Amino acid sequence: MTLKIYLIRHGETDFNKSGLEWGQDDQAPLNDLGIIQSKALAKRVKDIKFDKIFSSKLMRAKQTTEELRKVI
Repeated sequence: MTLKIYLIRHGETDFNKSGLEWGQDDQAPLNDLGIIQSKALAKRVKDIKFDKIFSSKLMRAKQTTEELRKVI
């Protein structure tokens, strides 16, 4: 059995779009493009069998994870 680990970054936020350095504002949500990106990612990985999904507590990471959970 081969262990595969996928590292996935959250979709775009307004914070990212403005070109600012990384921040720890855990309530910064995905913007419209970030939601589109997360849905597109979910479509790309829908045929991969995941045993576990982990996410940080950041809202944007949780939102991205929820899009993944809808298809897998």
